[in-house]
Amino acid sequence: LRGRLYTGSRGWAGEIGHTGVYSDRMCGCGRTGCLETVVGGAYIRRHLGVSAQDLFFPGQEDEALLAERARITETLGTALANLAQLLDLDLIVLAGRMTQAGPELIGPVSRQFKRRVITKTRLVVGTLGDDAGLVGVADLALGGEL
Repeated sequence: LRGRLYTGSRGWAGEIGHTGVYSDRMCGCGRTGCLETVVGGAYIRRHLGVSAQDLFFPGQEDEALLAERARITETLGTALANLAQLLDLDLIVLAGRMTQAGPELIGPVSRQFKRRVITKTRLVVGTLGDDAGLVGVADLALGGEL
């Protein structure tokens, strides 16, 4: 916000994986109904029996997996649009292991995001890969100097 990374009063700002959705699935945080319980990598592995990379493989032909892929990208794109609307953000950076699934994930999420968002928020994929968390922690420790 205002050109700076906003972490909130307890460091959880922007952690949309733990926002509530209609689900009775238990999350790793101990709550039920978190967004990541219906779109996250652990959900994909546990309930679909494949990795995110396999689910979003360009040649994927399994009809059940394709339907689930469409549901996941629609849900995630909508959740990101809600975040953008709520905070009137300029930019949302997607990071984490699931973003490595590539354009079969990012393309549909981005299209759904653009359909749902009213603001001019940009949605981009971070370039730090698995190092994003470490860089974020270092930035916080240095008071935002990175």
